[in-house]
Amino acid sequence: MASQSTNKGRRQIHSFVIEVPVEKVDFLIGKKRATIDGIQHSSGASIKIESRPCFAGTNRRVELRGTRKQIESAIGLITDLLIDWVSHVWVNKRSLT
Repeated sequence: MASQSTNKGRRQIHSFVIEVPVEKVDFLIGKKRATIDGIQHSSGASIKIESRPCFAGTNRRVELRGTRKQIESAIGLITDLLIDWVSHVWVNKRSLT
């Protein structure tokens, strides 16, 4: 994870990169970009997902841009979404046993 910041007017704009497992990227984007657009709208952060996996091919880089508060909000929403996905998968697998 990396971060940068620039000054645009009075607000300081930050850039923060997280990595998301390749198999969860479609879930993060959602149908017709509904999920990712919703996260951007709710948080106010701009989100850009790299089109290719990182070096090892297991993760994709996701760049978040905005104020510190916007980025923190986007990270929280993404984390909650991925936790919900993992919980859903775990519950479904457990119901099979």
